[in-house]
Amino acid sequence: MRTAPLIRIIAWIERDTELVYGKQFQLSRHQNGQYVFHECVCGTPVSPGGHIEIHFDEAGKLVQYSNYGFYASKSLIQKEAFTISLEQVEPLAKQQLKLLEYPVYEEQRLLPLYGIEEVYVTNDGASVIPFEFIIHSGSRLIIDKVIEWEQASTQPLEKVNIEWRETVTAEQAVSSEPHPDSFPITDAEQEKAVAAVVEGMSQLYPNDSGQWVLKTLHRHQGYMEAVLREQAPSKRVFQRKLVLFIDAQRFVTVNAMDNLPFIEMLDDFQAADEVVISQDEAYVKLKEKGFIKLTPVYVYHPEQKKYVLCGKLDCAYAVNAANGEIMELNNI
Repeated sequence: MRTAPLIRIIAWIERDTELVYGKQFQLSRHQNGQYVFHECVCGTPVSPGGHIEIHFDEAGKLVQYSNYGFYASKSLIQKEAFTISLEQVEPLAKQQLKLLEYPVYEEQRLLPLYGIEEVYVTNDGASVIPFEFIIHSGSRLIIDKVIEWEQASTQPLEKVNIEWRETVTAEQAVSSEPHPDSFPITDAEQEKAVAAVVEGMSQLYPNDSGQWVLKTLHRHQGYMEAVLREQAPSKRVFQRKLVLFIDAQRFVTVNAMDNLPFIEMLDDFQAADEVVISQDEAYVKLKEKGFIKLTPVYVYHPEQKKYVLCGKLDCAYAVNAANGEIMELNNI
């Protein structure tokens, strides 16, 4: 049963947002005066979706109220009963069980662990939506294109400092003017952006032709961001990642972010122990404990351009491949 303070908080949010508790948003967690709510459809989570946070200080004074994200309109939600089961997706669950090296920072060593790579399965079982692909869904495009060039650019990349500052006028807020990041990327913009990625990569990494895959494009505060991953991934849980920032007016790469320094930091860690547990053995251990979960979530489907009911395949535990021990990921 909801406590009196929570009832008042919910009533205030309902008045301010015109959302209905339990149907359009629900409490996700509450701790030390912090209340976090997420968008839902009649109790089923939505991803990506709206997010509301309210913080009170020790005296009970309101110190923060934020409401951000996009709330899906009814026309974008394809309602249906959740029918898919864990048994139906077991082949996929086994496929998603990956052997990766997890860093233990306190001990400066790597652990060989079998863990489930989170993924969303549509209710009909026909398609799969990777977890990372639901970010920036409003304008994000899945590209999955190997970036190649015959000759590297001879022009140096002219970098521009990126400042994430944004000004919103009162008139824009009152009129609920759509944010520029919410507009879809057109075919013409996509073609120009991909060309900018090829040019930028040949400038920054002239010897890496064919070694990177352009995964996605999305808008972000006046720029287009291109996310790239290595063509041949490593065995570590943290993979090499590049983000290229493209000027959305001139369609040229103006800056880049590379997580290589973080990846190289792990090179000094003690190597992972020898693997003695097979993937099948690890899967059986997790399945017998009931740790592998399939929960309903409405997820934005990039091809259908609507929110469809999916099963979120996930597991909060992993199996140590060196000794068979089951470990909770949050405690590693």
